[in-house]
Amino acid sequence: MSEVQEKTIDPSVDKSSRKKKGSSDKSPSAWKFETAMIYVGPTMPKLTRYVTYQQGFPHHIQKLLERVPELETLFVPVPEFPKVRSQIDKVGTPLHAAYQAVLSAAQKGSV
Repeated sequence: MSEVQEKTIDPSVDKSSRKKKGSSDKSPSAWKFETAMIYVGPTMPKLTRYVTYQQGFPHHIQKLLERVPELETLFVPVPEFPKVRSQIDKVGTPLHAAYQAVLSAAQKGSV
């Protein structure tokens, strides 16, 4: 297979519409081509709260996801936004824990 064909088949390069991988997998990559994602975490340099992403994430967001894995939890499908918004402030929820971890990393300068 030629290099051009490999790049065309590579899902990370292909921006065409895709079906989500599985209903139980809520990671950003699973929703990458199917549903717009909204960031519900704290505003930081290069990442603003309530910004939506439609076809994957920009390179700088991907780097942040590598450095702070909890960020992934704070990207939710737009249709689920009304349900999860209240969970951010509710102590004991996974979204609250992820929000606090990202906030802490931002304060320490890790982000």
